[in-house]
Amino acid sequence: MSKRYIIPIIVLLLVTLLAIAVMAAPPAWVKEKKGKTVTIPTTTAKTTPTPANATTQQKVAAGAQPAVNATGAMDLRAMDWGAISVAIAIIGALIGWYFSRKTRSKSASYLKEIDGAYRRFRDAPMKLDSTLSELRERIEQDFEKGKLTDQSLALLDARIDKYAKEARVDAIATGFRLPKDIKKQIRAMLDDGIITEEEYDQFTEMDLAQLPQKDYERLTRLMRKWKERK
Repeated sequence: MSKRYIIPIIVLLLVTLLAIAVMAAPPAWVKEKKGKTVTIPTTTAKTTPTPANATTQQKVAAGAQPAVNATGAMDLRAMDWGAISVAIAIIGALIGWYFSRKTRSKSASYLKEIDGAYRRFRDAPMKLDSTLSELRERIEQDFEKGKLTDQSLALLDARIDKYAKEARVDAIATGFRLPKDIKKQIRAMLDDGIITEEEYDQFTEMDLAQLPQKDYERLTRLMRKWKERK
């Protein structure tokens, strides 16, 4: 877990514990005395109660002590668990909202960075493709750390794929002196932005003898790299 998340989580947990403690506290009229029976003030009847009435009053008195028992200890069975559950649900919702907001903020930041890279390097397709690949790696690392959701990852991948496809087609069109038929075939292979295993095999069988050795090696590395992005 990222260190910047630790402090907010601790604060939220403390708030949760405080809420539970406040709701679980006994009423103000309860007096706790260690080792002594807790008594509740009651109105003294003018007439002496009959045995039946005495039994009824004892039952009422016993039910009037919701939070503590005779020794002053907390009675968990008498706590207002409904209110506590509501408090926990609210705190949980706040925690979920906090992390959802952090995720949306990070996704928006990555979208701006991707669009910014496209604007800066749209006329340099090789540089654009390299920059997008680096961004993809960072995004995948954040996804593995739990900083991005599946939906955010899909959105960012789609944006990168869109620009990467354009960059790769332009790189083939402007970066290599290829025969028109071969250039057309490679551009067709990149119609979906990636090179499949079958397409890569077709590429290795192309006649590229007229291509300088340095350009041939560079083109081969690119085709292999694009094949690995599945």
